[in-house]
Amino acid sequence: MKKILLICATLLSLQLITGCAAMLVPSTDDPARKLASAQNLVEQQDRPIPAERLIREAIDIYAEQRNEIGLAQAYRIYGIFFNAQAIKNWQKYYQENGFMDKSASYETRYQKALEYLEKSLSLAVKNQNIDMPANLYLLMGFSYQNLKKTDDACRAFDKSLAAHKIMAAQNPQTKISVPKEYSSFENGVNKFKRDLNCKA
Repeated sequence: MKKILLICATLLSLQLITGCAAMLVPSTDDPARKLASAQNLVEQQDRPIPAERLIREAIDIYAEQRNEIGLAQAYRIYGIFFNAQAIKNWQKYYQENGFMDKSASYETRYQKALEYLEKSLSLAVKNQNIDMPANLYLLMGFSYQNLKKTDDACRAFDKSLAAHKIMAAQNPQTKISVPKEYSSFENGVNKFKRDLNCKA
């Protein structure tokens, strides 16, 4: 009897965690808004549980629409999700319950981030989208850095800079949003390279 009560209490606790985690998440049918909310939840609010649900809902919508650029964006956000500090903050939860993506685990999350970023890059290239690769290679660099694969991270940062140059040459009017501590995209990536002692 005690064992049954313990199991029930555990299930109730899990329901409360996942239920509370989903509170105050705006409801929308727009997959782009779902992705924007997911990124905000994981990067600003430390709420990865509802973020993953929104990402997967966006993936389903874009897949049904056969919108490959939309899918590329969704996979990009999933890559950000698996790299996020919020996952580390929720380590115990994910080690005990796993992710909605059952092929991922807490221990393999950085490799899973790379998988989603590579899927995103493949779709971007297929659809001749030149705006996304610079950011995707940058995010891959962070994934490799998290995996302690410094040489791979340096190569990814170099590819990010190269992709950025191509984009800037073809779309000189495009404004790139960068954190205020960096004067430009190149400045930021070069700092990441210096921090890793990458070759020039």
